[in-house]
Amino acid sequence: MKKTLLRAGLLSIGSLSMLSGNTVLCRSINAKSITNTQKKEEVERELEEVNKEMELLTKAKEIVNVSDNQLGKDIIFELNLDDIKVNIENNIDQNHDEIEYLESKINEYERELKIYSVVEDFSKVYELKSDVILNKLIDLTNNFENWDSKIVIEDKEYDTMEEAILRTIRSIDKKPKNYNLTKEEIRSDENYEPDMILEDIVKKYCDILSANPIVPVSIMVNECGSEINSANFRVNNNPAGLGPHIKYRNIEHGICEFIFVLKGYGLKSDSTISYIDTTKYCGSDSETYWRKCVKSYYKHIDSDYYYYYNHHGSKRKVKKK
Repeated sequence: MKKTLLRAGLLSIGSLSMLSGNTVLCRSINAKSITNTQKKEEVERELEEVNKEMELLTKAKEIVNVSDNQLGKDIIFELNLDDIKVNIENNIDQNHDEIEYLESKINEYERELKIYSVVEDFSKVYELKSDVILNKLIDLTNNFENWDSKIVIEDKEYDTMEEAILRTIRSIDKKPKNYNLTKEEIRSDENYEPDMILEDIVKKYCDILSANPIVPVSIMVNECGSEINSANFRVNNNPAGLGPHIKYRNIEHGICEFIFVLKGYGLKSDSTISYIDTTKYCGSDSETYWRKCVKSYYKHIDSDYYYYYNHHGSKRKVKKK
């Protein structure tokens, strides 16, 4: 029987044994069985294992096409290549099925990791305990592990996972009793300070909620000044000047809540400068001084979204872009 040599690093002897088996090294994850932040770490470990196995199967299939000439150098073991080829060829259908299965598991784990990251992000903004929020979200939906489709929470359907999580977290924060929770159970002791400038925070939530970001930035520049340094902004995390004397937990929380307010007044992604003329947000239908100022800021920001940051950003409280 012809003997040949296996290229170093292509496949280990110990790994070959799994090619004839029917098992895969990854485990199914049941999100409902996890009750703490170790869930994310567990899924990351699972994803790493699956990626390693995927690499192993891919390399194993390559052996079928390896010629004697390709093997020439970098020798570690002497193996019976004919036997290896037969082993792989006999199990090629099984290997194909396993690769498809592994691909589906990778997608599942990556989707779950994204869910946990988004829950953690919005929980920080509202300064809530992400573990408590995660478990409540799992309880509220029947398709937690299939959130690449329509998201359903409390019989409400959402187009995106981010909007579903954000709106539900906001609802839990405002009325925890409706979810059989208390403020003490959900509130975190950790303070949050965003690492983004005002314009980017606005864009983040306008993208999620389908709103034109130029409108809220224009209003906030009008309320806080071009340097964004009003007392409401610095002391109350309230760049829109909502009031009287409303204090938010951090700048991002204040901006997020303001965009929800504008959504309540009809702000959409395709809203234009005319929104400022027609909105009831400012409480008047007439051409007021407030409207004139906001429209003036709007025109600058419409031509350059970062116009006021580029001119005055170094004097702001929030971090630079």
